[in-house]
Amino acid sequence: LRANEFAFAGQIKLEPERIVAGLGARLRLQFRAKSVHLVLGGRGSLKVLLDGKLRRTVGVVRSELYTLLSLPRAREGLLELRFTPGVSAYAFTFG
Repeated sequence: LRANEFAFAGQIKLEPERIVAGLGARLRLQFRAKSVHLVLGGRGSLKVLLDGKLRRTVGVVRSELYTLLSLPRAREGLLELRFTPGVSAYAFTFG
């Protein structure tokens, strides 16, 4: 992926304002930032990998803005998100 590009894998339902994860849903994003946030909804979890290494698992319990990464300084990286079925994603923000 080039800078600021993303790609999907697995079963994902694309809607006008969100995606809804199905089986094996993943999203990859090439980014440059100090922090990465994503509005999530539904119920389930999301594994957050940075450059292929698991950084954390986020439990999604309600619709809100979740912090996925908080790094010491801005850097480039490959973010991979692995969703459980039923989790919705709406909008990224970066710091």
